[in-house]
Amino acid sequence: MCHQNCVEVSEWSEWGNCEASCGKSVMKRSLKLPLGTRVRKRHDCSKVEERALCEVCPCEEPIRSLSNIYELEKPIETYFVHDGCQSTEVVRNKWCVGLCEDHNSENVPIRWGVETFRMICYDGRVVFYNVAIIQECGCVRQNV
Repeated sequence: MCHQNCVEVSEWSEWGNCEASCGKSVMKRSLKLPLGTRVRKRHDCSKVEERALCEVCPCEEPIRSLSNIYELEKPIETYFVHDGCQSTEVVRNKWCVGLCEDHNSENVPIRWGVETFRMICYDGRVVFYNVAIIQECGCVRQNV
């Protein structure tokens, strides 16, 4: 058995980065289990990792090559589509693209929030997905 339900004795790590710099991808976080805790997935803590769908920006070149980041400050309202399923409500997100004013820093997500959305699939199933929403973009110096 899991010690007091895992969730009670553990806390979640911070969300990792979106695995792709453009297009739809996933980000993950995991339970920080006390040192020496063994987890047998079928019996103990069945959920030791969480995933969230994410999109930093579309991969289309006209959007990725924008030099003025302020053109995308307004949140984008769209339905999120993933794996043959579409959100039943509009997802309000923003994109972080382009170079910052100093032309040496890239505009990237620096703060995310994760919300659960109800999705209807083309085969009629109803599923729930965590979707990462970009809350704030910021300038990060590029490696040279």
